[in-house]
Amino acid sequence: MQAILFMLSRVFKGKLLILHVFVAFLCVDADVNAQIDSLLIAPLKEKKSLTYGLNNRRTYLLGDPSTIYGVYFGIQYGERLKHVITYNNNLFWAGNNEQVRVQFLGFAEEYTFYSVGRFEFVSYIHIGVGFASYRNLTLPHEHQFYDELISPVELGVHGSLRIYDRLKFKTGAGYRFVLLDKEHDLDGFYYKVGASLAVGTIWNSFQNKKANH
Repeated sequence: MQAILFMLSRVFKGKLLILHVFVAFLCVDADVNAQIDSLLIAPLKEKKSLTYGLNNRRTYLLGDPSTIYGVYFGIQYGERLKHVITYNNNLFWAGNNEQVRVQFLGFAEEYTFYSVGRFEFVSYIHIGVGFASYRNLTLPHEHQFYDELISPVELGVHGSLRIYDRLKFKTGAGYRFVLLDKEHDLDGFYYKVGASLAVGTIWNSFQNKKANH
C-alpha cells in the first residue's frame, strides 16, 4: 500500500498534500514494521471468501453532476481486507451537443483500519484503465468520434454502520485523479451512500436450518 501511494505521489506533483495527508492518516501511531504486518501480512492469513456487489459513486464529470456506475467481484480476507476487480461505466451529455462515455476496468483494495462497536472505517484505493469516448454532434459524421485512453485513480475513506448482523449502511468520500486526461476535467471528488446485505451468509444459514429439519 505504501509503495503504491509513494508512486502516485511522484506522479501527482501538484496534489502532494492530499496524498501525504492520506498516508499520514493511515500511518499515525504505528511504526513501520507493525504497519507492514498489519496491512500486508496478517490480513492475508485470514479466512478467504468471495465478495461481489455494486460500486456506484456520485461525482462531477466535465463540470456536471453525474454518477459512475460500477460492479465488483473478488476476494475478502476475514473482516478487514478486500481485493476486487471492477467494471465502471457512465454515459452522459456534456452540454447539448456532446455525448461522452467513460468506461474502465479497475483493481480496488479496501482495508478496515479502525472499528468500534457497530462502526467501521475503511481506506480505499482504486486504480483503473479504460477510455473516455466523445461524440460531438456539431461536427461532420466522420469527425464526430474521439477516444482518449484514461487511467482513473481513486483514494478515499469509507465507513459503515452495522444495522443487523447481515445488513450494513455504507457511506464514503474521496478524490479521483485521472491520468492521461490532458484537460483534467474528469478529476473530481466523489461520494457514495448505500447498503450491503450478506446474501451468502443468509443463504448458508437457510441451508443449515433446512438440513437440520
